[in-house]
Amino acid sequence: SVVKTLVALADNGRTIICTIHQPPSEVFLMFHKLLLIAEGRTAYLGSIHGASEMFERLGYPCPENYNHADFYVHTLAIRPGKEEECQARVKHITDAYHEKEESEGLAQDPAPTSRKMSRLLKNMSRRNEQS
Repeated sequence: SVVKTLVALADNGRTIICTIHQPPSEVFLMFHKLLLIAEGRTAYLGSIHGASEMFERLGYPCPENYNHADFYVHTLAIRPGKEEECQARVKHITDAYHEKEESEGLAQDPAPTSRKMSRLLKNMSRRNEQS
């Protein structure tokens, strides 16, 4: 599969950045790192297992036998008619993540904005074209 090929490349020292919208559980479990962004802020950055622990600690446990990718999308989504409730949940999660970073001395800029991400991808593309 494409993801297995990407994992093999990553295991050999290549940096792989990709987005996969709601991957099946089998594919999700192949990821080394996970970046969750909600409302323009980092909700989580780290291992997939760490994400599960953080969400559970914050009171949002993923139901047993539920696809974690789907769970994160649903938990961080802003749903029509429930905007205030959803925004409060997202704020709780993103604030907790940033507080953890600050307490561990890892504070960074807020989540990569689309502009920052575009620059990063362009630079990577240029490097690949030159090699």
